Amino acid sequence: MILKNITICVLLLLILFISSSCNVDLNSCNADTKKSQENYKANLDEVLQAIAGELYVCNGFCNVYSEIWSKAINDDEDFSKVLSKARDRAEEGGFIKTLQDKKNKIKFLMKELKDPPDEYKESYNVLLDLYTEYTHLESLAEEPSGSLISYNNDVNESINKCQQLMEKIKVLKP
Repeated sequence: MILKNITICVLLLLILFISSSCNVDLNSCNADTKKSQENYKANLDEVLQAIAGELYVCNGFCNVYSEIWSKAINDDEDFSKVLSKARDRAEEGGFIKTLQDKKNKIKFLMKELKDPPDEYKESYNVLLDLYTEYTHLESLAEEPSGSLISYNNDVNESINKCQQLMEKIKVLKP
């Protein structure tokens, strides 16, 4: 009888110990999940901030090219040579390298966001669209091409898409 009571007590203590361990593991798992989500949100915010800054810079580059291009046409100059000189000056000044470095940093940050938590999946998909559009605008800032009208239209369309996608992410982001 005493042996039976001791066995029951030991079993109860064992069950209590196991259940409390499971509780700790669940709390630990929930804390890890929450921390992971906080890290993801911080990384997402960092990417969005970096892209927003670069959109501003790329837009500035594109506006300068457009003004130079338009002036060259109005002055009856060879706009190809004028644009080439402007791009050479931008490259010599390190501006093109800075654009490329920022693009590479954003690309690296995007890789950090590859596996989003469930509540960020929709935001991530929109972010991919934004990233694609940003890289298109960045390429226009690096190397203008086409006609002045098509270039301006392409730049304006890209900027508008980026702005819409930024707003969409703000709404979708948990």
